[in-house]
Amino acid sequence: MRLFLYGTLIDGDVRAGVLGPAAAALALRPARAPGWRAVYGTGRRYPFLVRSRGALAPGMLAEGVGPEVVGRLAAYEGPQYRLGSVDVVADGAILRASAFLPRRAALPGRRRFTIERWRAREKEACLAALAAEGGR
Repeated sequence: MRLFLYGTLIDGDVRAGVLGPAAAALALRPARAPGWRAVYGTGRRYPFLVRSRGALAPGMLAEGVGPEVVGRLAAYEGPQYRLGSVDVVADGAILRASAFLPRRAALPGRRRFTIERWRAREKEACLAALAAEGGR
C-alpha cells in the first residue's frame, strides 16, 4: 500500500513511538497533496486533511506499507479517521495514495497545521502520551 502521511506522523520520533522497529523499514519520500490542506481539528492537538481549492498539503509518502503497519497506524489515528484516497505529487509524478481522512463526525477547524508549529508546541506532550500508552 502507498500511504500519504501529513500530520504528526511526519515526525520520525512519533513514527518510531507508534511503529517501533517497523518505522525504520518504511521507505519515505517527500510528497504533497494538491487540493488538500492540513488543519487542526476543533479543540484538538492534531490535524485533519480537508479539501481546499488551490492548497498543497505537505507530507511524506510511504511505499509498500503492509497490513500490520496500517493496523498500528489506524490504532494511533483512532475512530475519528478513516482510510481514503488522495492524489499526491512525489518526485514530479502524480500518484494515488491512501491517507487517514476525517470521518464526517470529526470537526476540522480552520487553524492551519504545520509540522514546525506542532513540534514547537505539541510534540513533547504527544511523545509523553505515546510513552505512557506504550505506543498505540
